[in-house]
Amino acid sequence: MKRVTDLIESVRGLVDVQIKDLKRVLHGDGNFILASQFARHHVSYNAWQSMTSEHRQALFSRYLSDSGKRIRIP
Repeated sequence: MKRVTDLIESVRGLVDVQIKDLKRVLHGDGNFILASQFARHHVSYNAWQSMTSEHRQALFSRYLSDSGKRIRIP
């Protein structure tokens, strides 16, 4: 029987892979694409590569905080 810590490490590994996939979608790499309501978060691959890790993290955080809903002003 596995220990609880082994289970936690397995789940953490799965989450890490999913986070990497979410970051890849921002620059068009990987198995997924941005839905149309999130397309404004797309960055070219070359631009992504030239960014600092802090800038990448800021863009990723902005993407994660976006609900995709738009407020319509009459």
